[in-house]
Order: sequence, then C-alpha cells, then structure tokens
Amino acid sequence: MISLIVAADENNAIGFENKLLCRLKDDMKHFIKKTKGKPIIMGYKTFASLGHKPLKDRFNIVLTRSPMALTLDHLHLVGENLVFESLEYIQFMIEQSKDKEIVVIGGQQTYELFLPMASRVYLTRIHHSFPEADSYFPMLDSSEWSSKLDAKHAESEDNDHPFSIYTFERKG
Repeated sequence: MISLIVAADENNAIGFENKLLCRLKDDMKHFIKKTKGKPIIMGYKTFASLGHKPLKDRFNIVLTRSPMALTLDHLHLVGENLVFESLEYIQFMIEQSKDKEIVVIGGQQTYELFLPMASRVYLTRIHHSFPEADSYFPMLDSSEWSSKLDAKHAESEDNDHPFSIYTFERKG
C-alpha cells in the first residue's frame, strides 16, 4: 500500500529552495510515528535536502533519473538505500510488499508520480500562506478522497504556525 505524507500551506505549497517552509516540531513527531520502521520513497532533491543521509530506522529508497548523481561520496549508503532509475523497479517492489505500507515523503515530482497509486495521504495543513514557495503538493479531488481530522496544533515555541493533521483515504 502506498501512502504519501506531506506538510502543505493553505495553497498546497510544500517548500522553498529545497527546504521545508517552517519549523513544526509536533509535525516532525507525527512524521516519525508514521514512517518509522517502514520503507520510504523520496526524490533525489529530497534526499539531498537531508544531507545525502538516510533517515534512521527506515528503508530509504531514492528515486532519480540520474543514478550517477550519487557520487562515490555516497557509496557508504548502499546498504541502507536503493537507487532506482525507473518506476518499473519501484512498482515491482510495491507488488512484493502488498501488505506493508510504503510511505512517499517528497518532493513535488515524486508526489505527482505516486499520488495516482496512493491509498492514503497524511496531510499536515499549515494555517499560513508562503508566497515565496516554489514547490507544491497536487490538489486532492474531494470526489476521490474522504478525510478525517486527526489533530490540531496551535502556534507555539515549537511550532512556527498553527496546523491541523488530516488522514485522507481513497474512496472505493
């Protein structure tokens, strides 16, 4: 099963210059809870934004059109990460893991690629707009998805802006 996890503002913006839009410590706790112990899929830019390091306690899969972009400096990651050139390899892996949740963590192009295959979306809605944003999450068609509010968080010392966490399930 494919799930997507994302934090997006009121306009579905998710990032600026390959960085998250704001600091939401409580959302990071939610992210860890939903991804720990699971295979995660990310695009190369997301992998680069993590300092070219795998996230601990997860099987990291990096999707890239240019596997040579992973230079010799990154070869120590081979045991913890797989790099696939094509979607076919990922689709094969998904078929082999039908009973296990695979979580897509970004970025924009990777979300666009996997949304049609997704059964679930964990969406953190940041109650703020970031006009400088340069990457976006695709719009969810309400006729295809049902949503449930899981939590609300106020702005605080740990959270730059108020936000709500939703789980969307694909209908049918």
